[in-house]
Amino acid sequence: MFRYWQNRKMKQQVLLLASVFFLLGGVSCYKKEAVPVANFSILNRNGSIIPDTLNTVPDTLTFSNLSQNASTYQWDFGDSKSSTATNPVHIYTTTGSYSIVLKAYSKSGEQWDIKTTNIIIE
Repeated sequence: MFRYWQNRKMKQQVLLLASVFFLLGGVSCYKKEAVPVANFSILNRNGSIIPDTLNTVPDTLTFSNLSQNASTYQWDFGDSKSSTATNPVHIYTTTGSYSIVLKAYSKSGEQWDIKTTNIIIE
Protein backbone atom coordinates (compact mmCIF):
# COMPACT_ATOMS: atom_id res chain seq x y z
CA MET A 1 0.00 0.00 0.00
CA PHE A 2 2.82 2.43 0.83
CA ARG A 3 4.48 1.80 -2.56
CA TYR A 4 1.21 2.52 -4.42
CA TRP A 5 0.67 5.76 -2.51
CA GLN A 6 4.30 6.81 -3.08
CA ASN A 7 4.09 6.15 -6.86
CA ARG A 8 0.76 7.96 -7.12
CA LYS A 9 2.09 11.01 -5.26
CA MET A 10 5.22 11.00 -7.44
CA LYS A 11 3.10 10.89 -10.61
CA GLN A 12 1.06 13.84 -9.37
CA GLN A 13 4.22 15.83 -8.64
CA VAL A 14 5.68 15.05 -12.05
CA LEU A 15 2.44 16.04 -13.78
CA LEU A 16 2.27 19.25 -11.78
CA LEU A 17 5.87 20.17 -12.62
CA ALA A 18 5.35 19.31 -16.29
CA SER A 19 2.20 21.45 -16.43
CA VAL A 20 3.93 24.44 -14.86
CA PHE A 21 6.92 24.04 -17.18
CA PHE A 22 4.64 23.87 -20.23
CA LEU A 23 2.55 26.88 -19.15
CA LEU A 24 5.65 28.98 -18.60
CA GLY A 25 6.88 28.16 -22.10
CA GLY A 26 9.80 26.00 -21.04
CA VAL A 27 9.83 23.89 -24.18
CA SER A 28 8.37 25.01 -27.44
CA CYS A 29 8.02 23.23 -30.75
CA TYR A 30 7.89 26.61 -32.47
CA LYS A 31 11.24 28.12 -33.32
CA LYS A 32 11.03 31.90 -33.23
CA GLU A 33 11.92 33.40 -36.58
CA ALA A 34 14.58 36.10 -36.80
CA VAL A 35 13.25 39.52 -37.74
CA PRO A 36 14.47 40.71 -41.17
CA VAL A 37 16.45 43.92 -41.53
CA ALA A 38 16.15 45.60 -44.95
CA ASN A 39 19.26 47.33 -46.28
CA PHE A 40 20.83 48.05 -49.65
CA SER A 41 23.40 50.12 -51.48
CA ILE A 42 23.22 51.54 -55.01
CA LEU A 43 25.94 51.86 -57.63
CA ASN A 44 25.57 53.90 -60.83
CA ARG A 45 27.05 52.92 -64.21
CA ASN A 46 30.41 54.47 -63.20
CA GLY A 47 30.58 52.36 -60.05
CA SER A 48 29.96 55.33 -57.76
CA ILE A 49 27.84 54.92 -54.66
CA ILE A 50 24.54 56.76 -54.72
CA PRO A 51 23.23 59.22 -53.48
CA ASP A 52 26.65 60.84 -53.15
CA THR A 53 27.01 61.31 -56.91
CA LEU A 54 25.13 63.14 -59.64
CA ASN A 55 23.09 60.76 -61.80
CA THR A 56 22.17 61.67 -65.35
CA VAL A 57 19.63 60.23 -67.79
CA PRO A 58 19.77 57.48 -68.85
CA ASP A 59 21.32 55.90 -65.79
CA THR A 60 21.69 52.21 -65.05
CA LEU A 61 21.68 51.55 -61.33
CA THR A 62 22.76 48.32 -59.65
CA PHE A 63 21.09 47.56 -56.33
CA SER A 64 23.12 45.48 -53.88
CA ASN A 65 20.88 43.83 -51.32
CA LEU A 66 22.48 43.90 -47.85
CA SER A 67 19.39 42.68 -45.99
CA GLN A 68 19.66 40.21 -43.12
CA ASN A 69 17.32 37.38 -42.07
CA ALA A 70 15.23 37.76 -45.23
CA SER A 71 14.48 35.35 -48.05
CA THR A 72 12.22 37.26 -50.45
CA TYR A 73 12.25 40.87 -51.58
CA GLN A 74 9.99 43.46 -53.18
CA TRP A 75 11.64 46.49 -54.79
CA ASP A 76 9.79 49.63 -55.86
CA PHE A 77 11.96 51.93 -57.98
CA GLY A 78 9.66 54.95 -57.69
CA ASP A 79 8.91 55.13 -61.42
CA SER A 80 6.06 52.58 -61.48
CA LYS A 81 8.56 49.74 -62.03
CA SER A 82 9.28 47.01 -59.50
CA SER A 83 11.24 43.79 -59.06
CA THR A 84 11.46 40.71 -56.84
CA ALA A 85 15.09 39.99 -57.72
CA THR A 86 17.58 39.85 -54.88
CA ASN A 87 20.05 42.27 -56.56
CA PRO A 88 18.21 44.00 -59.40
CA VAL A 89 19.51 46.35 -62.09
CA HIS A 90 17.24 49.21 -63.16
CA ILE A 91 17.50 51.90 -65.85
CA TYR A 92 16.06 55.36 -65.21
CA THR A 93 15.15 57.04 -68.52
CA THR A 94 13.59 60.30 -67.32
CA THR A 95 14.76 63.01 -64.96
CA GLY A 96 13.17 63.33 -61.56
CA SER A 97 13.29 62.53 -57.89
CA TYR A 98 12.67 58.88 -57.09
CA SER A 99 11.91 57.11 -53.83
CA ILE A 100 13.35 53.59 -53.85
CA VAL A 101 11.73 51.15 -51.44
CA LEU A 102 12.96 47.69 -50.48
CA LYS A 103 10.64 45.45 -48.49
CA ALA A 104 12.48 42.39 -47.13
CA TYR A 105 10.36 39.42 -45.97
CA SER A 106 11.25 36.63 -43.55
CA LYS A 107 11.10 33.02 -44.74
CA SER A 108 7.53 32.62 -43.47
CA GLY A 109 6.50 35.98 -44.95
CA GLU A 110 4.94 36.93 -41.61
CA GLN A 111 7.64 39.48 -40.76
CA TRP A 112 9.19 42.20 -42.88
CA ASP A 113 11.24 45.37 -42.80
CA ILE A 114 11.34 48.36 -45.15
CA LYS A 115 14.17 50.64 -46.23
CA THR A 116 13.61 53.75 -48.35
CA THR A 117 16.20 55.90 -50.13
CA ASN A 118 15.63 58.95 -52.33
CA ILE A 119 17.69 59.69 -55.44
CA ILE A 120 17.69 62.44 -58.09
CA ILE A 121 18.24 61.76 -61.78
CA GLU A 122 19.02 64.88 -63.87
